[in-house]
Amino acid sequence: MKTFRRAAFLILILWGVSRFVAVETGQPIDAAGAQVWVLDHGYHAGLAFSRADLKSFASEQSAALRATYPNADWFEIGWGDRGFYFDVPTLQDVTFAVGAKALLVPSESVMHIATGYGWIDDVFSRSDSISLRLSQESFENLVDAIAGQVDLQAPLRESLYGTGHFYEGAGAYHMFNTCNSWVGQMLRGAGIAVSPGMALTSKTLLRELSWRYGSQ
Repeated sequence: MKTFRRAAFLILILWGVSRFVAVETGQPIDAAGAQVWVLDHGYHAGLAFSRADLKSFASEQSAALRATYPNADWFEIGWGDRGFYFDVPTLQDVTFAVGAKALLVPSESVMHIATGYGWIDDVFSRSDSISLRLSQESFENLVDAIAGQVDLQAPLRESLYGTGHFYEGAGAYHMFNTCNSWVGQMLRGAGIAVSPGMALTSKTLLRELSWRYGSQ
């Protein structure tokens, strides 16, 4: 029995440590590559990129996104709990009950796509952010992963800001699969070193990215 407990404890420790290990794959950073912003909206992180980069660097998978929003200068993508997104549009609307329900009870997810005019730094000047320059392959992997999770022909309702919509999300939202961890997953799929443990909150996510890469 003692041996079993020790083994279980060791496994738990190793699992906990692994949550804070990040490995970069390939060569995701390119000083001349596409610029991707990781935005911190207070409790929720999102990804943003420009139409110019989407057209120049991304694969044909991005064509549908560009066609759906033909006048957009920028695209901002988020993912999260359906009820939280719909019922808590701003940080001031967050309550303990709403937050606890979203984290503790697995629920339906949605993807939020917002677009608009202007430059991303100016549009989201009130949000903390970090920008990364991704290689063509990494940017294509990122955009393809996002596009592969959404049916642009089936919007649910209009976006919270800008021109855009909510769509059905892929996977359930829960404590270990949040809006911030989704951003981390998308970045890891592009080869960026992001540990699951540091993606628990938007602030720690940006802190790790800043420590590893700076703002490019």
